[in-house]
Amino acid sequence: LINALDKFDECIENKNKSPLLFSHISILDGHWDEIEFDSLLLSFTYHDRRLVVSKCDLQTQLGSMRTNGWLNVDLFEETFIFKPKDEFNIFMNFDRFEIDKFNRYLPWEYESSGLLTGTGEIVGFADDIEILGNFIIKEPIFDKIEANHLSGIVSYQHHRLYFNNIRLLTQSGAYTGFGNIPMKL
Repeated sequence: LINALDKFDECIENKNKSPLLFSHISILDGHWDEIEFDSLLLSFTYHDRRLVVSKCDLQTQLGSMRTNGWLNVDLFEETFIFKPKDEFNIFMNFDRFEIDKFNRYLPWEYESSGLLTGTGEIVGFADDIEILGNFIIKEPIFDKIEANHLSGIVSYQHHRLYFNNIRLLTQSGAYTGFGNIPMKL
């Protein structure tokens, strides 16, 4: 372990070297950035500005989130900023995952909640990212809007957020829709 730490410190001090890191982490009953979970299993590899996430399984009391894929990022820079041509290829799967766990990361100030089931992917370059998702949300709340069910397809491309096949079920009726709004992430 001491030799491994020495090599890790040497890689941090000498920016011309590219460290090769492997990790397999398993945590029970913990917190990750204010997200409480029952279990977290994380396996990743890092080398030459590429972080490969083989497995990221997060289990909460109500549901789960599974992620895998890769992205380009320099983990040893003083500030964690993506360069315009850093590339992403991330896949996600949600099963009854609590949306309110993401409120601090969402690009709006409204409180959001509900149980999310669906898939998503983040692909492309940092300066032209694409986010694609199919979702079903049980008991969704967005600001003052409360419903029984919300489903649809969302995509973010070229600084626009697109909504397709949106279906909202409330106590007063069913609503459908589609459209897009400008948004810069």
